[in-house]
Amino acid sequence: MKLYKTKRNYYYHSISPTYPQTRMRRFYCYLILFLCLHIFQENTLLANACDVHIIDETCKECAETSPHLSYDFCVSSLQVVVPPDHTLNLQEVDILALELAIANATSTVANIENMLSNKAYDLYSILCLKDCLQLYSDVIPVLNGSIKAIQNRNYYIANIWISAAMDAALTCEDGFKEKEGEVSPLAKEDNDLYQLCDIALVISNLLTSRSSQLRSFVSKVSSMST
Repeated sequence: MKLYKTKRNYYYHSISPTYPQTRMRRFYCYLILFLCLHIFQENTLLANACDVHIIDETCKECAETSPHLSYDFCVSSLQVVVPPDHTLNLQEVDILALELAIANATSTVANIENMLSNKAYDLYSILCLKDCLQLYSDVIPVLNGSIKAIQNRNYYIANIWISAAMDAALTCEDGFKEKEGEVSPLAKEDNDLYQLCDIALVISNLLTSRSSQLRSFVSKVSSMST
């Protein structure tokens, strides 16, 4: 039993001999964790605020990661909708690519409907166009769901839905290729949708990797306090 003196009174406590050391070790571990997370956050915010070349750097990484992705397409697509003096973080660039993909799909749906109303295509092309119309109509809510998943940092679900949208573009194009000599009237739209989704998928994978690294770091530091 030990006697502790306070300003108001005296009281007794029964404590373990190792209690002060354990308490102090936990205090320092939590302090280190707080400081590291604070530094990480400050560096991230600073990088986002100062990195005016994030689109260029992101597109380079996307093109290096995916063999089907064009760097020029990536840059030209994203820069059109981003003011030169506007700064973005990686998650915002990902959402931007998905919004462009949604705009592409919405425009393609209207384009296909016009093609079908003109009746300028043979029966096989009409069947392919109808299939593509269904595919593109389904892609729009899928991509909207992907944006919500990205906003909630649920990158695993986002990756599944983005991949499904990419498959829709390929399926549409492959339908025309099944008949020898058939030329797809949606070749550009299919390619644009595929590449925009590919940009979003690569970025989502980057966000997944960074999120996993941060969780691993927090887990290691937290284990030091046990």
